Amino acid sequence: MQQPPKLPLKILRFFCAEHRLEEIEGDLFEEFQDQVQSYGYSKARRLYYWTVIRSFRSYLFDYQNNSTHPLSFITMTQHYLKTAFRGMYKHKSFTAINILGLSLGLSCFILLSLFLTDVILKDNFIPNRAEIYRLEVLNPLDFTDKYEARTHPDFVVILNRNYPQVENYLRINALNENMTITVKNGDKKEFYKQRGIEADTSFFSFFPFELITGNQKTALLEKHSIIVSESMATMLFGDEDPIGKMVYLPIREGAAYTVSGILKDIKQNSSLQFDYIVPNYIPYDIASGAYSLFANYLMFSPETDIKQITTGFNNTIKDAGAAKRLQNLKYRLTKFEEVKFDIQSTDNVVQTINKGTVALIAIVALLILILAVFNYINLTAARALQKGQEAGIRKIIGAGRGSFVFQFLTESLIFCVISMLISLLVLEISLPYFESILGTSLHYDYKSSFLFFLIYFGLIVLLALLSALYPALLVSRFRFSEFLKGKAMSSTKGNMLRKGLVVFQFSISIILTLGAVMVQKQLRYIQNETLSYNPEQILIVERAVSSNLDDFKKSLKDIPEVSISSLTSSPPGGENLYASGSIAELDIRGYYHQVDGDYINMLKLKITEGANFDSKLTSDIDQGVIINETMANIIRSKNPMNLDDPLSGKYSFLGIPTKIRGVVKDFHIGSFHNEIQPIALMYHNFTGYSGARVMIKVSSTNISETLAKIETKWNEFIPNSKFGVEFMDAKFDQLYTAETRLANIFKLFTVIALFISSLGLLGLIGFITESKIKEVGIRKVMGASVGQILFLFTGQVYKLILAACLVGVPVAYWLINRWLDNFAYKTSFSFDIVFIVVLFMFILTSLTIIFKSAKAATHNPVDALRSE
Repeated sequence: MQQPPKLPLKILRFFCAEHRLEEIEGDLFEEFQDQVQSYGYSKARRLYYWTVIRSFRSYLFDYQNNSTHPLSFITMTQHYLKTAFRGMYKHKSFTAINILGLSLGLSCFILLSLFLTDVILKDNFIPNRAEIYRLEVLNPLDFTDKYEARTHPDFVVILNRNYPQVENYLRINALNENMTITVKNGDKKEFYKQRGIEADTSFFSFFPFELITGNQKTALLEKHSIIVSESMATMLFGDEDPIGKMVYLPIREGAAYTVSGILKDIKQNSSLQFDYIVPNYIPYDIASGAYSLFANYLMFSPETDIKQITTGFNNTIKDAGAAKRLQNLKYRLTKFEEVKFDIQSTDNVVQTINKGTVALIAIVALLILILAVFNYINLTAARALQKGQEAGIRKIIGAGRGSFVFQFLTESLIFCVISMLISLLVLEISLPYFESILGTSLHYDYKSSFLFFLIYFGLIVLLALLSALYPALLVSRFRFSEFLKGKAMSSTKGNMLRKGLVVFQFSISIILTLGAVMVQKQLRYIQNETLSYNPEQILIVERAVSSNLDDFKKSLKDIPEVSISSLTSSPPGGENLYASGSIAELDIRGYYHQVDGDYINMLKLKITEGANFDSKLTSDIDQGVIINETMANIIRSKNPMNLDDPLSGKYSFLGIPTKIRGVVKDFHIGSFHNEIQPIALMYHNFTGYSGARVMIKVSSTNISETLAKIETKWNEFIPNSKFGVEFMDAKFDQLYTAETRLANIFKLFTVIALFISSLGLLGLIGFITESKIKEVGIRKVMGASVGQILFLFTGQVYKLILAACLVGVPVAYWLINRWLDNFAYKTSFSFDIVFIVVLFMFILTSLTIIFKSAKAATHNPVDALRSE
């Protein structure tokens, strides 16, 4: 007996109702056997397909209610969807709280994740980034474990010559942003300020930025060539072809540079941001003590053992005839991919971001997501117990645990998908505001990324599954009699987990709140409380190179609003210092700043020993140096000349034996991330051709008019440099841009976290209120006051908030102290702030509880007890 083909039979079995299947299959089998006898087996097989198709009638889909057929699954899904939407419509407040809390949490998580993705993917366009390393040295003269990112430029030339593993090298240096760029337009001169770098011709082999015009291999071959960005070319020359045009820069012996290439504007996904490149063409000798520091990069072959190769660097440098102070240094190679996270060893070329800040933002993102998810799960579980009678009836007719899981999964998917769509809308609206807080635009385009939506949808499905599983397991643990008698809501089953989730939610809120307060406190500390001088109302004029700087300063006395002015190589606020070098007698490195005679008076620095500079002495050497207390303490502790007064000796400041004229109280010239260095203030009269910046103390009235007067004087004495000013306090604020942004991020997302927690508490109090409605009625009949009823609700929640404080405060203490370790000078974690934050949490909780439970406390008890 021949058997019919299996495929059409499988199709029939999928669609046909079970109680109809046997009869239909029998009829088809008989017809198939008749056709085999009449037409043969091959034709009968072909006819069987057509016979099966013709057999489809409406009665085939007559599924019974207890059928396990796949299409009955579709019917049941439709039922669950209908039930879910009806429940959402009926319980509008619960629906709004759940969707609002979840969508807000998801929006915050995506926003912060986009920022983290942007950081991780930065420099992803560089093909050989894994093989690029920066050479760094540890200088024993600094008495710190901080490596220097800028080193002798001949180091990498020697290493490239002696190690076959080195495929290429690059020396790169950031030029002063305040350097005046001059373009001549006929008899008229135009001045500009742009970010520039000088680099070897191998630059494009390391960093393949796109040239719109010009050749990457030849554009930097001529020593007076310059490559400008697309936007800079437009700014300098308008619509004219910039190739071959002249640009004047006050660097080295040749000021005139010829444009040899146009660089496509650099996108934000690069940690190197600049507007023009000039070639580095000066040879440096390793045996010479005179050199400029460069960021030195090496490209190694892929299988190079980096740890092993650095062990031979010292001998190689020594054999090359290096100067004595360049020998016996400790070397390390840092991956280019890690350079962007190194805020301690910066080369001023690669823009860095604190890895601790990135980690904190990642923690905030994760905490807010967990907060929103736990909030949603807790409310869903509470709502599931409210639907007790429905669950009881479904258990009576045979619903099992799987049925409950599927029902809650359907409802959770609806909530999660709606929340996902709302979160994407919120993301699109809030992204520009978030970018303004960051101070930069995010490069990662999530809208065109299929992977982003795939991961996000996967997260939503996982969230729906997790949030459905717990309520389903909780509900399935009850007997149907407990549901029908209304005992499920008052049951203690699942109580510990629900309370644990609430404790965890408020622990997160406490951690974020304390974090936001402490970040703000540290910012206030470094901005207002620890400077030994007042930076307000002090103008700093952009650096200029001229022989008329002193004449300009003297002319400012004609302006009544100017009380005092000073010339210096490096005013406070993070400006590059004049020079640094070893002091032979002390085996330490000194940091030197050129100042005039009014520098100390202007900043009102306190001289603890000796005297200020004497304007009557014309020789810079005769003036001596004024050192800070840090350097004075080192000299006293070492006392290399074995003198009764160690400060009375002459020491080799910048290689020249010089007396110490005085000691000034320690003051901050840079960021509070770093400790105060041993500083020597060196007198300079700035009467000849030199470069400097001017500090001007002005009155607080008529600032605009005062600036106009100063600019007029500037144009009179220094017409070849662009006039630009900024206030010193603003310069200090710029040093802590990352901390300011972190503070703003913390404030924003802490408020959102508190709001989500309050929403969760609101929903939970609603559940507690409903579960205790009869108890409240009995208490009111027995004479309980409204206050006593409210305490019934607050007492339970206060215990949970107290537990959250015991968990959240120690965690916040540990995290905040790890962040504060990035600062050499920092505030302390004070417990008065902890008290204020905890008190705030209790007040917020009380207001939420009163808002939700006041109706139950004032409700007529007769309505609650009518059914008893």
